[in-house]
Amino acid sequence: MPSLELTNTVMRESDIILATGGPGMVKVAYSSGKPALGVGVGNAVILTAVMRYNAAEVPTKMGILSQYQYPHALARYAELGRFAGCAGQTDEEVFENFIAKLEDLKEKIDIKKTIKDYGIDVIDY
Repeated sequence: MPSLELTNTVMRESDIILATGGPGMVKVAYSSGKPALGVGVGNAVILTAVMRYNAAEVPTKMGILSQYQYPHALARYAELGRFAGCAGQTDEEVFENFIAKLEDLKEKIDIKKTIKDYGIDVIDY
C-alpha cells in the first residue's frame, strides 16, 4: 500500500523522479535535489506519443480497460479533435490534425520535445 514514508524512500533511492501525484508531491519531488519532472510537464512531453500508442485499433497491451474488447481510442481522439476544431475525411485524418495542433501548442508554450531536452539523460531513466 502506498504511503508517504514509502514515497519518500523511493525518492531518496531514485536517480530521477517523475512526480505524478498532486501539487504537494510535485513540490516534494522538485525539492528532493534529484532531477525531477512534475506531472504537468511530464505528461505534456509524452502526451502525443501516448496518444499514438493508444490509437491502435488493436493495442498490443491493455491494462486498465481490460473489461472492453478494445478501447476505440482512435474514434474518441478524433471526437476530441473535432471538438478542438480539427477537420478531416476520416478519424485518422482528424487524429493526425489533432496531434499536429497539440504539437503546435506544446511548442508555443515551450514544452520541450523529449525528457532529455529537460537535462535528464536517458541513462538516468
